[in-house]
Amino acid sequence: MMTDHSAIDYDNIRESVARNLGRKNLGWIEIVTRCFESIKEHCDQKNREYPRVFQIKQKFGELRIYLHEPEHDGPDYISLHINEACREANRSCEVCGNNCSQQWLGAWVRNLCCFCAHSEARRQQRDLSNYPLNANLDCSRKCTNCGYIGQLAHSPGRGDQQCVACVIESL
Repeated sequence: MMTDHSAIDYDNIRESVARNLGRKNLGWIEIVTRCFESIKEHCDQKNREYPRVFQIKQKFGELRIYLHEPEHDGPDYISLHINEACREANRSCEVCGNNCSQQWLGAWVRNLCCFCAHSEARRQQRDLSNYPLNANLDCSRKCTNCGYIGQLAHSPGRGDQQCVACVIESL
């Protein structure tokens, strides 16, 4: 059974994106809102119907956008724009938009920068020294203090590599 429902209200794109992704995920809300504002403008110029969006969500640390009817006439502006928004989001912190990589926080895979990963760990009352991020992953770009994988700095006087959030916390 087909429905006319769309996850995106083209009269209030930002609000509908926030409703789908969760209001705290401002980094991804901004990316997806820009994407659908551009799609709306393109459709208006081409006198084309807006695509009906079935679902927008985070799954296994990646942004997913599903349309009701996939494009059948090959890649076009809409599908290319959605794919680019997903690629950008998958390199961006879902909360703040900073550049980041995927992080394992317990059983969940999230796209979080080091600051938002620390904040989320505090919110969950996780002690990162006993239950580090990415506990089961071995990586040379891993913070020796909390387990964050991504951009690291040499910690002063210790000789090991730490994420920026751990370096700041140790000052």
